Amino acid sequence: MDMLDLVSQPEVARLLREAQLHADQGDIMHAMAGLGLAMKALMQYYARDIFDGRYPSPFSFGDNISTFDRPKHGLGRSLEASLAKTMDIVEKMQAALRVTSLGIDLPKYLRFEARVPRVDGYMDGSKSYAVAESYKSITVEECEWSRQFVIDSCLHAARSDGLHEVLEADLQANWKASLDRRWRAEERYWTGPPEVPQQAEADAGNEESPTLGA
Repeated sequence: MDMLDLVSQPEVARLLREAQLHADQGDIMHAMAGLGLAMKALMQYYARDIFDGRYPSPFSFGDNISTFDRPKHGLGRSLEASLAKTMDIVEKMQAALRVTSLGIDLPKYLRFEARVPRVDGYMDGSKSYAVAESYKSITVEECEWSRQFVIDSCLHAARSDGLHEVLEADLQANWKASLDRRWRAEERYWTGPPEVPQQAEADAGNEESPTLGA
């Protein structure tokens, strides 16, 4: 059985199969691009918002930082330059948190990211990537390692399956209750251990302690 059959994320599984088809035809570069898209889809799957986008995923660690969020001028020692550096740090930290929170091996992830081309999407739905000179040295074995890494990452991340549904159900229940203007959440106070009834305390005190001869 191919381990790919165990991948529970539909979009990721589709991209993995497409990447394998390119590898079978000897197009290692296209196969690696497909694996990169599969890993990106995996991370987006668990970072997706819930409750119609009104509640962030516990695996998102904030909104994505896009190109349009960055300052236009980030050179020298200006405020814009400092902001650009801060955003670079936050973006890398966010990526690391997303990876490790799903139980994915971070050093292997960094190795994987260093060797797959970055595929850019455009408004018309097309996608493209630049073939760097270093990518031309990628071997069949490295491609197979990358494929296995994505599959392993899927299996590790799958332990988080169901959490979004639990949170969605909780939010739906609380939202429906809030529609009733008369509804108020019950407020309780924590006071430590429960009180033991006096009769139970008396019975416990009357019990004979065991003796060595018993």
